[in-house]
Formats: sequence, structure tokens, C-alpha cells
Amino acid sequence: MQDEKFDVVNAFKLVLGGFSIHKADRGEFLALLLMNLACDRAVGPPDKDSRPKKRWVSLPTFFQCLFRHLPCSFNVHINIFKIHGMVVGPAGSSAYKVVFDEKFQDAKLYLNHWIKFHQHRTFNITSILGMISREGGILCGNGMPSIDFILGYLCCGGTLSCHHIGAFLGQIKNTMTHDGSHVEALSYDLVSQGP
Repeated sequence: MQDEKFDVVNAFKLVLGGFSIHKADRGEFLALLLMNLACDRAVGPPDKDSRPKKRWVSLPTFFQCLFRHLPCSFNVHINIFKIHGMVVGPAGSSAYKVVFDEKFQDAKLYLNHWIKFHQHRTFNITSILGMISREGGILCGNGMPSIDFILGYLCCGGTLSCHHIGAFLGQIKNTMTHDGSHVEALSYDLVSQGP
């Protein structure tokens, strides 16, 4: 999608407008397209043979490309790079002591496509590991409360294993009933299932 001649917006409209496919409920496909475009921007332009110079991006770089800075008069959102995340484990959850861009400076994201998971029981560390190995993100099924997508990433070291990965759980649909409890429950499920 990095070719300047490729018109992403019109191609997206053509696919959704011309075929008899489900258009999604609340903009999921558009959000996924924006995340793929952010990943392409973060990877950088291809080499002379149209191949990417690298296959991964750092998490802070990906999110900087996804949430580009707006002029101050438009900037009504919090700066995600200066917030503290949450650690979820069998003993409960707690806040990180360091901010996002420091914590994830060495984390690597591999993303070039999405797969929709329809069954809750398929969400586990092993399936996220498999999706990272094939450079995919997970779009959650419609029945999954509060969580719409999962991005797996390599958090430390160069070896892809269940002990070196993490996951970002995200929401696209902006569900008004979201109180965080489903995210914490799924996070605990992912941690407790293990490899």
C-alpha cells in the first residue's frame, strides 16, 4: 500500500461498495485499514525492488504513526506516550511505574493483515504467538464484549516464544457500557492459560 499510485481510499470504497460483503457494524474495517497504513508508514518506504527494508516496527513508532500529532487547538486527547499501562497477572492488576514510550521502546510489532476470531476460547497465548509469527492482528468476533482487536508483539529478546510476547487489547466500537472488567478478565485468561 506504499505505492504512491495506489489510491487506498477509493480502493477501500470500491471493495465495500461493490461486493456483497458484510460492511461491519461500527467502522472496524476502516480502523484496521488505518492501523495497516500506520504500520506501513512506520516501516518506511520500500527498497528499489519494492521490498520493505524491514518487516517490523517498534511499538512507540507504530502508535506515533497511528496517532499523529495535531495542532494544539485540535489536540483534545491525552498523550498516550506519557501514560502508565497496566500489569495483569494471577495476583491482580497494577500500574506500570514507567511511561508507555519508555516501557515499549524495544518491543517489536509485525503486522500486515488481520484475521477475525469468532470463538472466545481461541484467545490464548499460543494463538497470539501464532498470529505474531504470521505477522497478523486479531479482529475479535462480534460477541466479544469490550475488546475489538488484539495486537500481539515481541516484547523482549529476539526469540519468538510465549515468554517473550505481549498483547495490546483495543476497542474500536467505543462501547458505552465498557468498564474495563472484560479487559481485565480476558487479560487474566491470557496470562493464566500460558503456553
